[in-house]
Amino acid sequence: MRIDYAVIAAAAAVLTGVGGAAAVVQVSNDSDPSTQLPASSSAPSSGPTTGATATTPPTSATPPTAATVPPVASEPTTAASGSTTTDGLSEENLIRERLYYDVTRHSFTQKKASFLPLGPCTGDLQMGDVTGDDVTRLDTVLAGGGGREVVEQLAETNTPNLAAQAADTIVTLVEECEAIEGGDFGYGDPVLVSSEPHHMVWYFPAFDSDSAAGGYAVFNVGTRVGVLEVNDTVGEKKVALLAKEAARLAGE
Repeated sequence: MRIDYAVIAAAAAVLTGVGGAAAVVQVSNDSDPSTQLPASSSAPSSGPTTGATATTPPTSATPPTAATVPPVASEPTTAASGSTTTDGLSEENLIRERLYYDVTRHSFTQKKASFLPLGPCTGDLQMGDVTGDDVTRLDTVLAGGGGREVVEQLAETNTPNLAAQAADTIVTLVEECEAIEGGDFGYGDPVLVSSEPHHMVWYFPAFDSDSAAGGYAVFNVGTRVGVLEVNDTVGEKKVALLAKEAARLAGE
């Protein structure tokens, strides 16, 4: 799967049904020592202490260049089994600078951002376009040198089923993103690292001229759904661990 940022918005408007099944693995029993958090670390002083910014629901229609995705239908608010999210969203549910350093040994600092599309494969679509505007949403942006960024977006839906539907929609959009011939940047096939009830985690490894370049994760935990875009020179194992950590924090 190859992507050229210069033509992303146009490509996202003509999504085609590509799809593909992925193998299922349990996230709770990952025994690969290379994907475990270090026992201790000496991180540099953290960046600005400003909290995560709550995203204001968009007040205008989706731009013409974005794929049209109808919001998922409303459902009764009866909690389903497997839901582990009971408190309201807060910045504690998002990945922060210290955790990112513990996983990657790369120093990033938090910054503010006013417009956050879902990702490079979704045009101008925002989280509200797949969850509906009447949901609580949070986001955070971590910045490193050389234009590297980590962007996380998290939303609280009414039921676990709505969160699962939104996550499936995002995964499908990214998976169906049309390849751009000759592009230097691209995502690989999606990897499903957890498929427990109401706890799904996927990631797409990213490559830049065939070198590891982070990736894109999608997860739903209980009533919450989130995405994590890692634009950094880290490989699949660290992207997988970041995806699992993001899902764990989202469920707390």
